[in-house]
Amino acid sequence: GLLVYGMQGREIYRRNLDPDVCRE
Repeated sequence: GLLVYGMQGREIYRRNLDPDVCRE
């Protein structure tokens, strides 16, 4: 999810372990 949430930097560390969020 790092690449997907790269723009929201903060969400990376929070949702980094959530596969569902990585797709969003």
